[in-house]
Amino acid sequence: MVCDGKGGAAGAVRVDRREKTIADPTSRWEHSTSDRDGILWDMSAPQPIPHPWHSELPKLGSDAEFAALRRAFQDSGYNVENLCRYLNVDQLDRYKTPPKELRDAVPIQNPLDALIRLFLDAVDVDESALATLPEDSVAAMWSLNLLARSPENPGSCYANFTIPPVRGVLTMMDRAISPEGHTCPLPGDVVYPSVVENTREFVAGLPSTPCEALLDIGTGTGIAALEGARYARHCWGTDIIARPVRFAEFNRRLNGIENMTSIQGDLYQPVAGLTFDRIVTHPPYVPSMRNDVVFRDGGEDGEQIIRGVVEGLPQSLRVGGRLYSLHMASDRKGEPYEQRIRKWLGPRQEEFDVAVVALRLHHPDDFVDRQVSVLKRDRSEIAFWMKMWEANQTEYLVYCWILVRRHDGSRPAVTVRASAGKKFQTKDMDRLLEWESLAASARGTALLMASKPALAANCELVVLNRVRDGQFSAEQFQIRTHEPFDNKVQIDGWVAELLAECDGVRTGQEHFQRRVEAGVLPPNPDPVEFANVLRWLISSGAATIPEYLAG
Repeated sequence: MVCDGKGGAAGAVRVDRREKTIADPTSRWEHSTSDRDGILWDMSAPQPIPHPWHSELPKLGSDAEFAALRRAFQDSGYNVENLCRYLNVDQLDRYKTPPKELRDAVPIQNPLDALIRLFLDAVDVDESALATLPEDSVAAMWSLNLLARSPENPGSCYANFTIPPVRGVLTMMDRAISPEGHTCPLPGDVVYPSVVENTREFVAGLPSTPCEALLDIGTGTGIAALEGARYARHCWGTDIIARPVRFAEFNRRLNGIENMTSIQGDLYQPVAGLTFDRIVTHPPYVPSMRNDVVFRDGGEDGEQIIRGVVEGLPQSLRVGGRLYSLHMASDRKGEPYEQRIRKWLGPRQEEFDVAVVALRLHHPDDFVDRQVSVLKRDRSEIAFWMKMWEANQTEYLVYCWILVRRHDGSRPAVTVRASAGKKFQTKDMDRLLEWESLAASARGTALLMASKPALAANCELVVLNRVRDGQFSAEQFQIRTHEPFDNKVQIDGWVAELLAECDGVRTGQEHFQRRVEAGVLPPNPDPVEFANVLRWLISSGAATIPEYLAG
C-alpha cells in the first residue's frame, strides 16, 4: 500500500512493490478460449477460411421486429441460468459446442434448441428447424440480417452473428468460427465478445449505484452501457469504429433499453460538451507496432487509449464523478503507474484523487516468456516490445483497476496504490479512497487522534529474531494482510508495538502520548506525522476504525 497527498508514514514503513509473477492476463483473450466459451477466438495463425459474415451488418429494423425477436429469446428461456441447467454446465462460459456427430444425433425439438444451435453453437441448421420458432421471430431474423443461407449445404442456414446472454442481457457479437467449426481470419474491426473472462470481470466490477450520466468509452458490444442503463438516468457508449457502434445499437434495441445512446467517434469527441458523473472503459492495452486489431492494440506502449481517457477527464468528469477502468499498464523507473496517471491529468491534477489496485504484477521478461512459449507470438513483435520497454525503463507490467475521482478542491488530492487480496471487490477500492480522502481532509488529523483503532482480525505480524549476546533479539518486523488488500510491509519496531496495542479502547491521542512518554518518538514529535502512521495502518488493513469504516 502506497499513499501520498501528505499521507506518508515518515519512514516508519517500507513498501516492497514486487510480487509473485503469475499467468499473463492477456492470455485470457489472446489465445483460443474454445474450451471454455464454445466460440473460438484465436488471434494467432488463423486458417485461410472465407468469412462472409464479417462483411455483413445487422439491420436496424422496426420496433415490432425487435419485439418479436426479444419475445422469442425470452419465451424460450434463453438466459444464463436456464441455459446452464439445459446444457448441464455450472457456468455458461464453460460450455463447448459439441462435435457435429453428436449434434446431428440430437434433433432440434423446441425453440431453445434452435436458438442454441444458431446463436450459441454458431453452426449450420436445417431451415426446417426454424419452424420450431415463432413465425414473426423468424421473419424478424431474416429481415434484420441475422440469418444467411449456406452455399455449401443447400436447405441449411446459419447465423451471421452470435448472441450469447451475459449478465441478464443479450449481446450480439461477431462470430469467429465457420459453421463447420474452422478458425477464421478476423478483420481489424471485429466486435470482441462480451462472454470472455476479462470482459465479464470488468463489467462485474463496475458499481451498480445510481448515477445521472454514464459514459462507456470503447463500448464494443455495448455490454457495460447495457448494464449501466439499469442504474443510470442515461448512458452513452462511444467507439472509434462504426461496426461495434452498430452492434451496440442493435443490442440496445434487442434488450428494449431506452436510456442509452450509441455513437461513433474517438474517445470523448462524439460527446464533446457533455459531462458525466461516471465514466467506464476497458481499453485495448497490448503494445503494438501497428494498430491492426482495434479491440486489442493499445498503441506503441499499450497505454495510448487509457492515456487519452485520463487526459480528457478535466473537461468531461463532473465534481464527485468517477472513472473506472480495468487494463494493463506499466511501472517505470522512478515513475510508478499511479504517478503517471496523475501527470496525464495535467495542470488541474490537484482536483483529482487516484487509486490503483494491482490484480497481477509481471516482470517484462516473464511476460515475454509466456508470449513466446505458450502463445507463440511473432518474434519481431516480441523484439519490438523489449526495445520499447528498455527505452521507457519499464520495471513491471501491472494488470489493474484504476479509480480516478474528481473532488471539490477543499482538501489535498490523494494518490493510493494497493494490491488486491482475497475477496477483493471494486467497492473496496472506493472505500479505500473514501478513507484516504477523509484522512487527508482538514479534520483528518483530529479524527485520527480521537479515533480508537483496533487490530484487524486478519492481520499477521512476522518477527525475525537474531541471536545477539547469546539471546534472541527482535530485529525485523513485517505485517501481512490478505483481504481485501494483500500487503507484506516492513515496519519499525515501535510501529509493531503500536499495532499490538490497538485494542479499540485507547484513542490515537493516548497512543501518541504513551510513545512520547516512553521516548520512542523523536524530540518535539509532530502529531500529524503520528496520525499519518495510524492512517497508513488503517489503509493497509492492519487496523480498523469501525466508527468510520462501517459498510
